[in-house]
Amino acid sequence: LKFSAQYKQDVHRENNVGDPVQHFTDHTFHIAIEDVYNITKFMSIIPGISYSGRQNTRAVNYDSANDSLFDFDDTGLSSGINAQLGIFFYFKKTHNIGLTGSRRTRFATIKDRYSYRMGTAIPNPGLKPETSYNVDLTYKGTFFKKLSIQASFFYSRIADAIISVDNVLPSKSQMQNTGSAEFIGAEVGVCYNILKNLLVSSDFTYIHRKNITNPNVLFTDVPDFKVFSYIQYKPIKQVGILLSAEYNSARYSKSYGVSVPQFVLINALISGQVWRYLSLEIGVNNIADQNYMITEGYPEEGRNFFFSVKFSFNK
Repeated sequence: LKFSAQYKQDVHRENNVGDPVQHFTDHTFHIAIEDVYNITKFMSIIPGISYSGRQNTRAVNYDSANDSLFDFDDTGLSSGINAQLGIFFYFKKTHNIGLTGSRRTRFATIKDRYSYRMGTAIPNPGLKPETSYNVDLTYKGTFFKKLSIQASFFYSRIADAIISVDNVLPSKSQMQNTGSAEFIGAEVGVCYNILKNLLVSSDFTYIHRKNITNPNVLFTDVPDFKVFSYIQYKPIKQVGILLSAEYNSARYSKSYGVSVPQFVLINALISGQVWRYLSLEIGVNNIADQNYMITEGYPEEGRNFFFSVKFSFNK
């Protein structure tokens, strides 16, 4: 049986040179209890429940036209009850399956509610918490002591989904509760030791996010598909060679449909331990010099090289 209590205070201050300081303060607390029931040697059930609350005690706005400070509207206490029930099956020591259902609450941050985002956004002090109902099925297994597989499939139904809505006013966005949404996805990871000194690994992620209440308001900043793979070779114990590749599908940057294209990145790294406490690394990122963006209008780095020295005082 486990019990936990947590309290957190978030304090933010900001001002431009010569302007008065704006203060923001949030108080967040959580109380939770969880127990583990070992039904048999091969099966256990883990139920848990918690209560979360957030209270804003200070939120100051600034009127630049009159050079004056005034309080944002008081939004009162936001709270939510969270619960989880997990059922886990263990087959020998190398295979297990878990089925979990949960209800979770996500509070909007100070930035979500109050930030003007350098003049590109409108604050929304009354932004409500987001509540999700989730189901997750996960399998973990090892075969022949060389091949390990982990696969997860999940579904989430979300109420009061928090989304950044663009063009609420011309060229200005706002964080809003846009109604119901659903997320459907899967994650699969495979790792195989081809030889004692040669390892291959790959991770695949898929997530489809749909705004049910307002289909024209799109979720941003996350691709539907993402794949990361690498090969690690150690010709000798002290030297490692790592070659990796990452694929990201297209993603939306604006809630009305502006997107950035898919991209592939290839990276390489060579590391060597030259002394018990000293190792060196040299590598190159984005070998193909891919011109890619994560957010529309903001290109990322092209081909770049790095060299690093690492000291470790562990035995």
